[in-house]
Amino acid sequence: MAYSRFQFFPDAWSDTIQHNQKGILNTAELKERIEADGVELYQIPLAYKYRPDLIAQLFYGHGDLHWILTYINDINDAPEGYYTNRVIKIPSPKRISELV
Repeated sequence: MAYSRFQFFPDAWSDTIQHNQKGILNTAELKERIEADGVELYQIPLAYKYRPDLIAQLFYGHGDLHWILTYINDINDAPEGYYTNRVIKIPSPKRISELV
């Protein structure tokens, strides 16, 4: 089943494109919602180097949710940003299941 990461968020007006857009445009608000139940710190082991999909599978049961990890950790160079021994934030699986 296909899903959209924005399906549970309200429409919001975008001044940039002068149109309603699905999702929250305020990134601080979105990060606040994702981190509402706290985060766990996770040090990436060698086996998961460059594999955000495997980390997402481990914590959320779905590798397709790797975008959450990339977003919440401000990683702009995925998958290279997931190097061995890097410590990343893992949002609560309970919270993520509520949002997506």
